[in-house]
Amino acid sequence: MLLGLASIQRITSLSKLVKLKYLILTDASKLCVIESLVDLQSLQHVTIIGCTSLERLPAGLSGLEQLRSIEIQGCMKLTDLLALWNLRSNVSVWQPNSDTYLYDSDLSSDS
Repeated sequence: MLLGLASIQRITSLSKLVKLKYLILTDASKLCVIESLVDLQSLQHVTIIGCTSLERLPAGLSGLEQLRSIEIQGCMKLTDLLALWNLRSNVSVWQPNSDTYLYDSDLSSDS
């Protein structure tokens, strides 16, 4: 979990955290940009909560072979969801307060 992010506007490099499994970003109200996560090949879960200035998801999500879930809540400006389009079939993206899936590629592949 990354703490003390209240005044951070940009996360530019996490590439050295190659063994990171859980990325949890909470209450980073000024965070606008998270750069690519493509180097985080061990990443399994991404949680982004209360990042009210974030407008798009980080690039590279579709290339993360270990990624299993993405949880998004309270990101009011998040409108660019292109990073979700090419996720593998076993990745679920959900909004926990409503218990509704924003995107569950397991469900969408059944249609």
